[in-house]
Amino acid sequence: MGSDRTERKRYSQYFRVNYSFSDRYILTVTGRRDGDSYFAQSKKYGFFPGVSVAWKHDKENFMSNSNLISTLKLRAGIGQTGNATVNGNAIALYGGVYPYPIGNVLYPGVALTQLANPNLTWETVETINLGLDFGVLNNRISGSLDVYRRSAKDLLAYTTLPLNNDVSRLLVNNGTTRSEGVELMVSSVNVQGPITWSTTFNASLSRSIWVKGNPAINTSPWIKNGDPYTAIYGWKTDGIIQSTAEVPSYMPTAKPGNIKYVDQNSDGVLDNKDIVVLGQTAPKWSLGMANSLSYKNFDLNLFLYAYMGNTANINSIGRGFDPANPGQRLALSNMQNVPTDIRRVWTADNTTGNLPGLAADQYSGNNASGNNNFYLQSANFLITRYGTHVFRFRKFLIEWLALKASMPKT
Repeated sequence: MGSDRTERKRYSQYFRVNYSFSDRYILTVTGRRDGDSYFAQSKKYGFFPGVSVAWKHDKENFMSNSNLISTLKLRAGIGQTGNATVNGNAIALYGGVYPYPIGNVLYPGVALTQLANPNLTWETVETINLGLDFGVLNNRISGSLDVYRRSAKDLLAYTTLPLNNDVSRLLVNNGTTRSEGVELMVSSVNVQGPITWSTTFNASLSRSIWVKGNPAINTSPWIKNGDPYTAIYGWKTDGIIQSTAEVPSYMPTAKPGNIKYVDQNSDGVLDNKDIVVLGQTAPKWSLGMANSLSYKNFDLNLFLYAYMGNTANINSIGRGFDPANPGQRLALSNMQNVPTDIRRVWTADNTTGNLPGLAADQYSGNNASGNNNFYLQSANFLITRYGTHVFRFRKFLIEWLALKASMPKT
């Protein structure tokens, strides 16, 4: 039987000031002061300011006679927010149930389980944004365009300590990341009248990279600042070796049917220096479109969305065709169902096959990343997220049905 108690306190203060001149020029100033008991004594509080300005062009005299533009506003802003989301704190902790010998007897004791970090403070996220709101034809077509850059610095993370320390890790502030992109949203009223049809379209292009990693963390040598968060690293490939004449000079012991790897730096050796970014799991583009159609009591809604620019390991033939484990492939040659892609495997009778043969891959062991792009494919997709068809009953019909149901049966 046991019990424990964890306490964490947070305290926040904030203000916001808005100023508008002639409903054309707008200034907004914000400030937020946050405190968290998990941080060091002198670092518990952080102040995060923000400021934004806007200019409504459509309110200017030179736009008053425009029959085309109904809304036009330019926006710009910069601001900071604090992040304290972390599984840990900056104070020294001790834990019990650690036996300690005194003489020949073991007594229960306590031991240091976490080191204090007097410099641990808030992770800061700074966002810079430029935006444009627009509307034309009495706002029959309207939307917005935003360009942003979001940088996170003093990232909260654990760093590994030398093995001679009683505690194996320490919570620190280290590392910087950056996200930047463009977002577009357009809405239109396509048809008005007995039949109403409206459309909303949105698209975003984004990129997220490491600006500075934690130097105390041992990362793979092929991972570099500026690489995407979700980068996939590995060797590039160039199809299947179809004959002995196609064996590259830097793969002298390769067999026909093996994957042909690319010597990226042309040094005649396949090693970690040939590991490059093959793609990323996060999409570069996100697209969406919603359509709403109404006629009398009928509503029809349809939403489509798509991802573009991401890659995935789409190996339709399964692990049974892993060239590093040819025995698994042979196990599929029994009476069980097997993928039809087995016909594409390179064999002496199928020298144009475009899938690896049974010969062992003698070079994959030199690839410390464990990845290559032979089975990587584009993961772009477009699907219908949801569709609804609604019929609205008139109020008098609902009341009549309710009255009919309540009448006693004769």
